Amino acid sequence: RVGTGPVRNIVRQKHVVPVFYSVQGDFLFRVREAIDTMVPSAASPPESEKELCVKSIIIVGAGLSGTTVAAWLARLAGPGESGVRVQLVERSGVFGPGLAYGAARPSHLLNVPAGRMGAWAEDEGHFLTWLRLRYPSAVGGAFVQRSLYGEYLAEMLGEAERTLGGGALQRITGSAVDAQIENSGVRVTLQGGRELLGDAIVLALGNFAPLDPPIPNRDFYRDPRYTRDPWSAGALDGIDASDDILLIGTGLTMFDIALELRDRGHRGRMIALSRRGLIPQFHRASTAKPAHHAPPADIDEWPNTTRGMLRRVRDEVRKAEKHGIDWREVVTSLRPVTGRLWGRLNSAERSRFLEKV
Repeated sequence: RVGTGPVRNIVRQKHVVPVFYSVQGDFLFRVREAIDTMVPSAASPPESEKELCVKSIIIVGAGLSGTTVAAWLARLAGPGESGVRVQLVERSGVFGPGLAYGAARPSHLLNVPAGRMGAWAEDEGHFLTWLRLRYPSAVGGAFVQRSLYGEYLAEMLGEAERTLGGGALQRITGSAVDAQIENSGVRVTLQGGRELLGDAIVLALGNFAPLDPPIPNRDFYRDPRYTRDPWSAGALDGIDASDDILLIGTGLTMFDIALELRDRGHRGRMIALSRRGLIPQFHRASTAKPAHHAPPADIDEWPNTTRGMLRRVRDEVRKAEKHGIDWREVVTSLRPVTGRLWGRLNSAERSRFLEKV
C-alpha cells in the first residue's frame, strides 16, 4: 500500500513480469499474481508435473516494497523446508522502513488512515491490529506517525525470517551495481565485486531523487545554498535558524520539510513556490476509517486523455455528493486502479497531467 513511483520488474527465468509500484493494493495484487506462478504455496502445493523451478529470489531494496515482497514470499512458501531462499539487498544497512518511513520525524504523519494501511491486500486492518497492541486507544481513522509504520514493516520482515527459518531469508548490506539475466537464472554484482546468484530478481529501488529545476545557469546547482534532494543525509544541516527558505513545490514533501525545519527551531521565513500555488486538501478527522467506496463501474471506458479522465472524476464526485458521499472517498476508490489508468496515458498525456493537474 504505497505511493506512486517508477516501474518495478519481477524477472523469472526467460520471462519478465512487469509490476508497477503504484498505489495501495494494486502493487501487492500484481506482485502476488507474479509470485503465485513462481513460488510453491503451502496452502495449495503444485502437482508433481508442475513443480516450480524458481526457489531463489534476489530482492534489491529493503524498504516498503522489498520488505512486503519478502514477507509475501514467506507467506506463500509457508513454514518448514520449502526450499525457498530470499536474498534481500539493502545499501543503507537498515532493513524494513526504507526512506519514507525510516527518515520520518515525529511530526511526519501517514497520509492514509491507520485502518487502511495494512500491508496485506485482503486485510487492510492488519496495521491497525498491530498498532493497537502497542497503543490500545488507536482508532482506524487516525493519521499516525510514519515512523510507527517503519517499525511495523521491520517486524513484518522479522516474522518472514522466522517463517522461512534456517537462514533462508538473508539480509545483505551492499549496493547492487549490475544485474545480468542468464540461461540459468540471474546474477547480481555488488559494489566491491561480490556476486549473488538466483532464479529471479525483484527490483524494489524506491523513488529516485527529484530532477533539478530547468535553470539555464548551471552554476546554480553547484551553489551550497541549493539542495536537490531534501531527503539526502544532512540536507538541512547547513541552514541557519534565521535563514529565509525557498521551497520549490507545494505538495506533501513541502509540508514534511517545513515541519522538520519548525521542529529544528527555524525562525526565518519559508516561501513555497509552485506553478499553481495550490496545496493539498485536508483529510477529515474521524475516529473510524471512512466507509469503502467502490471504483466507478465504467472505469475501463474512460477516455485515455488527461482531460477526459479529470472530467470523469469530477462526474463521479458530483454523483457521490448526491448520495452524501464525500469527494475524498471517490479519490480513495481510484487508488487500486491508478496504475492501470496511468498506463493507458501516452507520453504526451502523462506530461500534460504532470504539468496541468
